[in-house]
Amino acid sequence: MVATMEMISIKLYQKKGKKRIDGKSPIYYVLTKGSERKLIATKKYLQPQFFDNEKGIVLKGADNSIKLNAFFKHEMTRLDDIMIDLSNEGKEITFERVEAMFNNDFSKDFIPFLQKELKLQRGLIADKTYVGYQSCIRNLIKYQPEIPFNKISYEWLTQYKHYLVTVKKRKTNGYYQDFATIKKFWHIALTKGEVKSNPFKDFKLQTEETQRNWNPKAELLKLYDLLNDRVPTDKIVTEAVKNTLRHYLFSCFTGLRFGDKKLFGNVNIVDDRIQLKTSKTGKIVHIPFNDQARELLEAVLARPLKQSGSRVNDDLDKCMKAVDIKKHITYHCSRHTFAINCIINGIDIITVRDWLGHKSVTTTEIYAKMADQYKDQNMKKLNNFFAVA
Repeated sequence: MVATMEMISIKLYQKKGKKRIDGKSPIYYVLTKGSERKLIATKKYLQPQFFDNEKGIVLKGADNSIKLNAFFKHEMTRLDDIMIDLSNEGKEITFERVEAMFNNDFSKDFIPFLQKELKLQRGLIADKTYVGYQSCIRNLIKYQPEIPFNKISYEWLTQYKHYLVTVKKRKTNGYYQDFATIKKFWHIALTKGEVKSNPFKDFKLQTEETQRNWNPKAELLKLYDLLNDRVPTDKIVTEAVKNTLRHYLFSCFTGLRFGDKKLFGNVNIVDDRIQLKTSKTGKIVHIPFNDQARELLEAVLARPLKQSGSRVNDDLDKCMKAVDIKKHITYHCSRHTFAINCIINGIDIITVRDWLGHKSVTTTEIYAKMADQYKDQNMKKLNNFFAVA
């Protein structure tokens, strides 16, 4: 009984010289590729005189010989199918892969577990978060296509960090997301009993503070001039770019995230307020319209924002260059702009927290500190106030 697939042959073989106390010997599936062999236990034992190694069959006279031969035939076919599936998927057929799939031992490989768990979360987490997890998974696969759970240790995490920094050129906050993803799904594995150890116990994650760019009043006025063609003709941008700018400015006066803004529509306008459930925190926010947001509302609803995040940020880059704003601005900077301008203009931090949909006021306090820094910088304008001109 022999099956062949891409230079790997499968046969049944009994180790007749290896006997239990009852005189029975174990039977194995033998995978052969060139000079290499791999034995996979069938977990079946038989008296040596009732098994033919040359033909790979159970002989008559053994208990349940017909059932045993049918069982082995079925399992040999399953092994053959596994190799066909691997070939169709373009994966190298290795002894380890075949054995893992044959034993339904997917849990021993972290990546399939991670992919499976991520699929279960589709629709339950924000699209941006889902895409971020996928990116982290791709980084893992490039580093090591197969990662057994028992290989992930403090040493492995340290080696992966070195790879992300030296090869992928990831900065601190970038590789923080990679490890935060691994840690999140490792915790799920712990909860489900797939693993028992916690390699993150001594592997500490940290982020570094980065500059949060935003647009103060003077810059917003420049952007409004660009939107309304009140700039030199060589600075005017296309209508498509203007539409991106219009949505950005709308978020500068409402605090809506990019993902929430893309889903925003008439249904989210209730009693002259924006009402929606935020995609990131799941909190329901109620944001009153100010004059600037109300002025942009009709055009924003008439022409929704459909571009990808990278395309939107490219458009914003063109806008900033057109009005000589020397900052790296992304769409998310509109939230920074909204929050800081609210605080500078005297709106209390709890109200700003509720409008932004933050779970904790601690997150909002970051903007309060930035607002204070901005005020401090403006105070410097009074330096040498009485100096002789």
